[in-house]
Amino acid sequence: MLRGVRSPIRAAVLLAALGAACERRPPSPPVTWVTLVTPLAPGREVTRGYVLAAPTRGHEHDVVFRATRGADGARVEVHVVDRARWPAARPAGAFGVDWEVPRTTAPRDDAAAVTEAITRAIATHAGVRGPVDAIPLDGGRAANTPRPRALDLLSLLGTWRLFPWWLAALALIALALRGRARLHRTDAGLFAAALVARAALGAWRPFHVNGQGPLWITGALHPEELRSYGPGWSEIHGWLPRVMAPDAAVFATHIALGAALSPLAAIVARQVGLSPGHAFLAGALLAADPVLVRIGATESYVVPILALSAGSVAALLAAGGVTHDRRRSAALWIAGALLAAQCARVHPLGWMAVALAPLVVAAGAGLRAGALAAAAIGGAVALTSGCVLADVLTSVAHGAVMQPTWLTRPAWVWLALLAAAVAHPRARRLAPAAACAGVLASVIAETYGQSDIWRLAAVHAVALPGALAVAAMVPAAATAPMGRAGALAAAAAAVMLVGGAPMIRARTTDEMEFAWARGWMASRPAACRVAWVAFAGARRTVFLPAWAARGGTVRIDAREPVNVRALMEPLGCMYYVRTTACDAPDAREACAAVERALVLAPEAGAVFPARASHRGLPYATPTVRAQTYRVTGFRE
Repeated sequence: MLRGVRSPIRAAVLLAALGAACERRPPSPPVTWVTLVTPLAPGREVTRGYVLAAPTRGHEHDVVFRATRGADGARVEVHVVDRARWPAARPAGAFGVDWEVPRTTAPRDDAAAVTEAITRAIATHAGVRGPVDAIPLDGGRAANTPRPRALDLLSLLGTWRLFPWWLAALALIALALRGRARLHRTDAGLFAAALVARAALGAWRPFHVNGQGPLWITGALHPEELRSYGPGWSEIHGWLPRVMAPDAAVFATHIALGAALSPLAAIVARQVGLSPGHAFLAGALLAADPVLVRIGATESYVVPILALSAGSVAALLAAGGVTHDRRRSAALWIAGALLAAQCARVHPLGWMAVALAPLVVAAGAGLRAGALAAAAIGGAVALTSGCVLADVLTSVAHGAVMQPTWLTRPAWVWLALLAAAVAHPRARRLAPAAACAGVLASVIAETYGQSDIWRLAAVHAVALPGALAVAAMVPAAATAPMGRAGALAAAAAAVMLVGGAPMIRARTTDEMEFAWARGWMASRPAACRVAWVAFAGARRTVFLPAWAARGGTVRIDAREPVNVRALMEPLGCMYYVRTTACDAPDAREACAAVERALVLAPEAGAVFPARASHRGLPYATPTVRAQTYRVTGFRE
């Protein structure tokens, strides 16, 4: 049988070796989130009586582990994210681990103990790599489709760490233009006029719908609040919200950025070949635009997106015009690309404004300059922010994608503008940029349909090509000499501001409640905390100005049953705010459930007109009331 093998022992050894080589070994068990927390396991105690539940997917590309104690129902919710996404999270191999306050009802010490146990378990599997989404929960397929390889490669670049890229860009521009820049008096006039309009007529209130404005102001102080959008928001506002009232700091910064947009638009207009009169008119249109005036003194991210994208275009056009000094040219190319990267780090809406920049550069400096601008922007965005964009893009791809239709109202405006621009010899070179802006405006309009003013503001993120094209189509006789251009700009500004006055003056209930709550919370003693229902119903959210409460705040998530006692103990000096949202049909029961657990002594209150910021979240009565209470105890 085994020819040439004389010894039975040798034959046995050879047969054993052949059998071992041919044996089909079972594959190693797949790595899942259940196996990654071994020796812990769903259904078993983690520590201190808390029993672990099966993992679930979170809303921010994280995995959520919940542990509940049967004796009192106390719950700990632990989130696992890709490492470096949450700077304060506990490191565990390729991941970060931390517990979330709103849905955790257990005492802080218990929450920390459960989180530490899960962190140690995950850390023992140090060889496992992310991203979080690519790992199945329990042996099945990953709940979210794994990201394309291109996004995985992009996620290796850039940084989540805060860095003022805009400041580096301004330093490069200052070096490149040192001794060569000349301030146009018309540009200074545009800046001053826009500054006064925004400071005098701006809302000085949060603009976001569904009570989310104060969250964005808080995000200037605490970047982790807005980690789903990237670190650009906190980078723009820097240290200012830490040395003065955060809301005033954000509003003042946006007033300055909004005012800078007007002269930047005039500079870009001159760079693309428009006359000084036409350029002044383009800046004036943006200075007096009632929508931009309305959102100027707010936390709307449209303001920095517009200013950064216009600054990027101006720097890139200047770089394309420098042919005799390579150092100056390189500095301007890098500066323009960094401003675009900063814009992209603020919010996905900024990606659309950045995408238009090369087209505007091509309109002013030619196709070669436009291609170089696209390459510079792409390189800068990837090198500074690749990991940020990869993560945010994955979130966008997994969300609902709006489909624009021909019935979208801004689309008709842009199509009419495009047709006129193509037919006009002076505006023809801007037609490609205007066409792309029209397509993007249609998508934006469908996505931002929560209210009319919210939609109009979002569409303005791609307004620069449109303003240039409109100014270019004004007859030359109306803009020369400059005195005639100034008179025309003043008349247009007056018409725009008077016609838009009702919109500029309009205030939603959210805005009115913010002003009242801010004053009341700031008047509380430093030792007192303030609680309110921040999440109620399917979609209702309310964020009050937490920074005004010196003693701290408790944001209650009432979408599920909540242990109010565990959240508020030790009671000490505690206030509860029944916000206007509690008068809405979708939030009334959630607020009532929380209030039934508390012994409340009424104090101050206020009544506001019911003007919903979100058309999908209406009020049921013509007026709504906010009421504050002193919490004196808990009901059994």
